[in-house]
Amino acid sequence: MVSLLNQLQSKPRIITANKQSELNNVILNFKSYSNKYLVNQRGYLGHYESLVRIMSPKNILKKGFAIVSRKSRILKSGEDLTIGEEISISMQDYNLTTKLITKTKKDGTESEL
Repeated sequence: MVSLLNQLQSKPRIITANKQSELNNVILNFKSYSNKYLVNQRGYLGHYESLVRIMSPKNILKKGFAIVSRKSRILKSGEDLTIGEEISISMQDYNLTTKLITKTKKDGTESEL
């Protein structure tokens, strides 16, 4: 009977201590993994920040590229342009306005090295 009474008194303490230990481990893991996650996300953010900076129009223009537009719309293709039409060319240091004199379709191999 004394043995059973001792078990009834000590068992809840043992279970509570085990659960407290498990909870402490979960808290430590949560702190550790959340810090690692935040460090990881800062790295990703830094990477994307660099990509945005590299791909910004200002940086692209510094490399010698130009932005061609018609009526304030950037052109990706010359297909809809007609001879004599006015276009704008934005460069690093100047904005130019000119008229289209000639138009020749490319075959896609001009930029191959």
